[in-house]
Amino acid sequence: MADSRSSIQSILEIDKRFDENYYHYLVNDNYLIPAEAAVIANGLAIFKEKFESGSLFIQRKDNHDSFTHEQILQYYLELALTCGRLDIIKYLIDELHVSLSEEKIFHFLFLHSPYEGNKYSHNIVEIYNYLKNEKEIFSEKALIEEIFLAEAKKGHIQAVKAIIELKLLPNINITDEAGHTAFFYCILESKKKRFSFNPEELGAEDVILSVRDKEILGLIELVNAAILAMEDKNEEKLVKIRKALADSIGRVPETLIEDCLSRAIELSDVKMIQLLLPVCNPDLKFLMLGKVNSVEAGMLLIEHFISTGFVIPEARSLEGYAHRLGLNEYSAGAEQANRFLLHAVAGFVNRTDNGKDFNTILRALQKTVLLNGIANVEVARKILYQTYLEGEPLLLTVGWTQHGVGLSILWDKESNKTYLVFSNRGQGGIASCLNAKGLIKKEEPKAGSVIYEIDGKLDEGFFSHFEIGENKLGLFRYGKKAFEKDIRTCLKDARVLPHFIFAAAQNYATCGYVNTKQSIRGLLCVFAMTRGDSLSEELIDRMSRQYKEFTAHDRNVACSELIEDFQRKIKFDSKHIQKEYQDFIVKLILSHCTSDKPEDIERTQRLFVVLPEEIQEKLAHLIPCHIVARKEDKSSTLQNLSLFKHQEEPSSQNDYFLHRSIGVISDSVDNLLNKYHEMNTLLKFLESHGYTEKDIPTIVLENNSVRIHTKSDREFKYKVKDLFPKDIQIINVQGRYEFILKDLTEVSYVLNKLKGQTPENNSDPDFGL
Repeated sequence: MADSRSSIQSILEIDKRFDENYYHYLVNDNYLIPAEAAVIANGLAIFKEKFESGSLFIQRKDNHDSFTHEQILQYYLELALTCGRLDIIKYLIDELHVSLSEEKIFHFLFLHSPYEGNKYSHNIVEIYNYLKNEKEIFSEKALIEEIFLAEAKKGHIQAVKAIIELKLLPNINITDEAGHTAFFYCILESKKKRFSFNPEELGAEDVILSVRDKEILGLIELVNAAILAMEDKNEEKLVKIRKALADSIGRVPETLIEDCLSRAIELSDVKMIQLLLPVCNPDLKFLMLGKVNSVEAGMLLIEHFISTGFVIPEARSLEGYAHRLGLNEYSAGAEQANRFLLHAVAGFVNRTDNGKDFNTILRALQKTVLLNGIANVEVARKILYQTYLEGEPLLLTVGWTQHGVGLSILWDKESNKTYLVFSNRGQGGIASCLNAKGLIKKEEPKAGSVIYEIDGKLDEGFFSHFEIGENKLGLFRYGKKAFEKDIRTCLKDARVLPHFIFAAAQNYATCGYVNTKQSIRGLLCVFAMTRGDSLSEELIDRMSRQYKEFTAHDRNVACSELIEDFQRKIKFDSKHIQKEYQDFIVKLILSHCTSDKPEDIERTQRLFVVLPEEIQEKLAHLIPCHIVARKEDKSSTLQNLSLFKHQEEPSSQNDYFLHRSIGVISDSVDNLLNKYHEMNTLLKFLESHGYTEKDIPTIVLENNSVRIHTKSDREFKYKVKDLFPKDIQIINVQGRYEFILKDLTEVSYVLNKLKGQTPENNSDPDFGL
């Protein structure tokens, strides 16, 4: 058997050589720039070549255009110190004369890095001795003490070992403000990561643990005893241990509470959960839910989290704003969509006097979001069923792969009736949620909600259809037909109430959000029915007004939050993040600027004025003038009414709802401005022939092509077809035409020729905004 010392030495020798495979992995798979990858993989030759060619500075300039050459080189010295790359450190200091402050050198030398891999204490000692010989550092006791304790707290045992080996501190038993030594934190790290550890392994002599160290280490033994007793189900021991834990609960470190609570949840020890849950870190809520293995433990956690409150930070993100304000920019699964909706409802409940119905809806959404955190599917289903039996509403996202449908369920104890609200404003519409064919008339709208009524309660078998897992909670099936079959099977005896709740068709790829939100509208009607009202057009109108108060409130709040976040990004974040938010706002404006709704106009105006002036000037050429001038513009041109409207792509011959998202605005403002002239020529040409938005309802700008969608009229589409030359692609799509103008730069010439063919008696209107 090889000597362990020689094995370690061979690893250290390998570490000094260039790791070519690791270098290519960092560049190709992790997308690091070559100079950074060269430092991490110890590729001195590559790093030299990047410096000598000057590309090292160009690459860093691409990401940080405010950095000087000196700052860029200092960054690479910091990285080399972090990764323990002595050869590159020598090159930067000896040949390029790069220097850092002593504080920075110590910080990066002892810093733990995700890239360090095998940065052993040996590397640190070797680099330290080189730096000391070069007079780059001097041993400052206060600074070394600070680093010694700080690295120990982070669990960086190799850094602690190096400082001891270098004999940089006369007293290694120093304590921090909490009364702990560095050795205590090393022991704690070993217990956290479950490896055996003895302070003597650090090469330290005369290790003395503090009184506080010994106290906490005693508590560690108590927690370990508690976990063993729970695993053995030894109630006699647990009674004593719970009392001892309760007496010292304020002194137990957070990590120990987390370990003990986590195991208690896994083992469904309700008494231990009740003891530890109130003192657990609130940020660990969703992690703890993932360990639930029983209904009792799950319901206990859910009720605790609802009563203490929890924040959904994801809602204040570009993904959240895309769903709340309407934009085909980000997709989200059911779980994420539920979190966005929870944020919206919580804001409405906290800021308005809305009555108890929305408080009940808020609680239902909180349960849905928390249930999504439970990994055990059977337990989550049973909690759903138990919640239903208690007469609480369920508000869920169901559907099939790629499409979410809203579902609300309520059992009314007094009337002993169950109500189910299915909501679908997108693919398939209400028809996909019906238990029989022919229930909806051909002339009626297809988007909205349907309410079912059942005598008595649903059995537990109904909830066995729910597939609960990562990113989804509901009746999810692989396809639409399987979902519709589930509806017919599960609800074959249910009555469809005579009034559908119609709504506008879904315009954006936000189905999980908008359809679950639409279910709130139906649930408000159900609440009124349990209070004695019957479902009627008058009731639907009354509840719809209450529902629209909520949706208008949320859009206005989302707009304010987006503006606030954008202004904060301008002050504190990188230019890359600022531009990401700026581009998002531009796309939002372009997607909503043609709306004739006063509230949409007002929100678009608010977004427009927060953009930088140079962007406003460019954008002014692309949007209606009342957005720019903050006044209503009554002009009716194809440009104002059709440009940048969203396509509704049919999924079947009888289904005209949004099937998939089309990237209408996927360019920067500059690129759109370049295309403006071609679009303007096209619009002038069409309007000069007398065509309005009724004839051509949508013109979609998609990447480098334009799609002109005509109305479904045989004579009209042939008339429009004759306007265009043969080299423009024309597709017949279910009774209407799409004229696809590929590559605008080439088509520009064709359009200008077409413009010259306009009838003389037609004026050529000025479309400049």
